[in-house]
Amino acid sequence: MTRETTQPSPGDVLLGCAHALSSETHHVFFLPEEIGFRRPDGSAAKAKWIILCPICFVAHPDPTKAKIACDFTWDEGEPIRYKEPS
Repeated sequence: MTRETTQPSPGDVLLGCAHALSSETHHVFFLPEEIGFRRPDGSAAKAKWIILCPICFVAHPDPTKAKIACDFTWDEGEPIRYKEPS
């Protein structure tokens, strides 16, 4: 039986709400297609993940409609959580 990962791999770029990094819990969503975005400094990047705090998760059932305030790269030291196949 194989397990499916439910979170980003080290080095993946994530878009997040303003509270995503300060919240102890968060919700991570994989997007079917990469989203291109431009940072305030003019640099461009792409992301396949969105991370939301619990409040933004409840307020925006469609994570692509949430107000994105930051982007960051998933750290290699983050714990990996798995979802057992059903």
